[in-house]
Amino acid sequence: MYRSMRRVMGIAAVSAVVAGSLWLSGCSGCSKEEEGVALFETAGQRITAIDVLDRMGPATQMEAYNTVLGQVLVEAEAEKAGITVDESLVDLIVEQQENLSGGAAAMDEALGAIGSDREEMREQIRASALTALLATQDVEVTDEEVREFYDQNSQAFGTPATYKYEMYMSSDRDKVETLVERVKAGENFLAVADELDPGTTAASETELQFVSTTDLYQSGDTLAPAVLENMEVGQVSQIQELPGMGDESFYRVFFLFDRTEADVPSFEQVEPLVRLTAKQQQPGAVQPSQLMSALILENEVTVLRDDLGLGMFEEQLNEYKTRQTGPPDAELGIPGGADGVTVPPAEDAPPVEGDAGQ
Repeated sequence: MYRSMRRVMGIAAVSAVVAGSLWLSGCSGCSKEEEGVALFETAGQRITAIDVLDRMGPATQMEAYNTVLGQVLVEAEAEKAGITVDESLVDLIVEQQENLSGGAAAMDEALGAIGSDREEMREQIRASALTALLATQDVEVTDEEVREFYDQNSQAFGTPATYKYEMYMSSDRDKVETLVERVKAGENFLAVADELDPGTTAASETELQFVSTTDLYQSGDTLAPAVLENMEVGQVSQIQELPGMGDESFYRVFFLFDRTEADVPSFEQVEPLVRLTAKQQQPGAVQPSQLMSALILENEVTVLRDDLGLGMFEEQLNEYKTRQTGPPDAELGIPGGADGVTVPPAEDAPPVEGDAGQ
């Protein structure tokens, strides 16, 4: 099946939603131009950051408020705990992103395409790493557990193996078996596949790109990596049967045109990142979004405006805090208890882009 895949990177520019909420001046009774920084001028009008935020939907506003509050509280909590981010850890994560992006030049090009650069990326990584360090400060892992984690996931810390391949899939097993037989007899995989089902595969090998196992997992094809890792160049795979709708099944085979081997750094080179990532996988680790939400619940948040959806934010936050610290639902008179009605908090802050080890 002809694939159109693009490399997925764990990199993004700072969210415009977050930046928009940071522009808030907090003044009351100010004019529109005084309330926010003017961003654009068009058709005789000046558009401010407040105008942008004011036009966001409630859910987007809640996400922005939670993200900014969570980040501020993480920084304050980390300072109290004496937790800082070592630049060597940032360097390791940058290198990891370069590997996943196909090299330094490819990463810089991708960053530029979204209006970002390395320094902005490093700032994001510092923020994410600080959250991860705070979330795992009480998690203990032994040296043996860290080494075992590296042994099982070593390619994630270097340049993964890549594969130039094509796949043919059909609900007609006879077609797939015919393809396999003819290719093993010396015929061209792409030519035979096009004869059986015109247009379902690449027309030539030059149309195919190298794809890493990371790309495959991110695309959702979790079965392909194990097949490709055990294939030799010029080899057609065994037939895979995949479930379809109802009683229908699909059958597919792979043909491997070329491959590159993984370039994996030594354990000693990446040990700090491996240790942090291993700690994040432990049962006692707190997810970044959960940590931010917990800090917002634990700290006093004073809302200084009554517009821009802040009233709704304050109401949801106070209502959720009441549910967490007040009497049982039955005493509050909520029908059906906790299972009968859901009173959401202001939405959990999403994981910060570029989370350490992800």
